[in-house]
Amino acid sequence: MSYQEEKEYILMLITPWTVNETEAETWFHQQYIPALGCTANEALSNGHFDALNNYLSIIEVGGYA
Repeated sequence: MSYQEEKEYILMLITPWTVNETEAETWFHQQYIPALGCTANEALSNGHFDALNNYLSIIEVGGYA
């Protein structure tokens, strides 16, 4: 997948957890994820889509970061 496709996929996952798409986009760019050592945007930019996707899958089922 391209960066844009990965980003769209991640935003699709997290948008239901936020108030709206704007908040999801803000989270994507600004929220530091300690488990990954970076933001979601940085993770994708550095080729870590699988790690980000795994992290979000764990959070989705009630896991902790």
